[in-house]
Amino acid sequence: MPVLLRTAGFALALGLVWLAAGRLRRADAAGRVPACGLLIVGIELGAIAMVADLVRPVQDLLGPSGEPNGRLVTVLVVTVALSYLLVFLALARADRAKQRVKRLVRALSAAQPKSHAASDERALIGPV
Repeated sequence: MPVLLRTAGFALALGLVWLAAGRLRRADAAGRVPACGLLIVGIELGAIAMVADLVRPVQDLLGPSGEPNGRLVTVLVVTVALSYLLVFLALARADRAKQRVKRLVRALSAAQPKSHAASDERALIGPV
C-alpha cells in the first residue's frame, strides 16, 4: 500500500507541476500567485513522495510517532490546517473585492448628472 500511495502522490505532483508551469507561461502578474501556489504544492508533494522521512520532524512535533500510518496522518493534519488558512484568505479577498465594487457603484451613481433626469421628465409631460 505505501508504494502505491507514493506512486500516486508522485504522479499527482508531476501533474500539478506541469499544470502550474503551463499557467505560469501564459499568466499575467495577477494570475501568477495561484500558479506559484500550485507549483509549490506539487514540489512539496513530490518531495514527500520520494523521501517520506521529510515529515518526521513535524510528525514528532504533532505526536503520532509510534502509529503505523503516522506520516500519512501528519501530512493530512498539516494539509487540512493549511486548507483552512487558504479558505479564510480567499474569503477575505472576496470580501475586499465586494467592498471595492460597492464603492465603485456608489461613486458612479453619485457622479451621474441629474440634469438629464429633469430634462427627460419635461419631454414626457408635453402635450399630446
